[in-house]
Amino acid sequence: MKKSFLTFLAIVALCLNMNAQRGKKATKTRDRPEAKTEQSSQSQRSQAKPMSLNPRADRKIAIVSDSGLKSMTGVGLSASYYVTKNIAVDGGAGIGFAGLRAGVRGRYLFLDKKFTPYVGVGLFRNLSSIENLEFDLPDDFFSVNLEPSTYAQGLIGFEYMGNRGFVIGFDLGYSNNFNDNPWSTSASITNESRDALDLIYGSGLSTGFRIGWAF
Repeated sequence: MKKSFLTFLAIVALCLNMNAQRGKKATKTRDRPEAKTEQSSQSQRSQAKPMSLNPRADRKIAIVSDSGLKSMTGVGLSASYYVTKNIAVDGGAGIGFAGLRAGVRGRYLFLDKKFTPYVGVGLFRNLSSIENLEFDLPDDFFSVNLEPSTYAQGLIGFEYMGNRGFVIGFDLGYSNNFNDNPWSTSASITNESRDALDLIYGSGLSTGFRIGWAF
């Protein structure tokens, strides 16, 4: 009888031990997925961080092809340095109707986004002195002399910069020529020819188009 009772107790103890072992394994199995889930949520949170809305925060310098009528470069190249996300300083050189041209300007960009309108002011100068530049118009044939001239320019425009650095922009403005007589001729010319020369070399509306890459 005693032997049977001891055998029964041994069997009960063995069963309890086996159940305890199974419980430990089940607890470990339940803990592992939770750890993985925690790691995956951290990874998802890190991946969900929003990209910068304004690439100018990281891309401080842009090199662009710059062209326009009475613009800073005529047809040429310019470089932009973004002092902050909203302030840019531009400098460039090119060729205009009066020869070599170079200038600088500052711009204020209104929005902290990829696409933003802006306003700007600057100075540029026609560097060449040209003599006997001939014009063959339907009602006139004459030659003019061109003097170096300095312009002050005010403008409004827009600019887009992509996350990978693509830059494109357009502006409209007004360029004021400080030289009252940027051109001269000894010929007797029509009023239409005079107006055309004033339009090309004097003060007036300006346009600009720029496209390039930021680094």
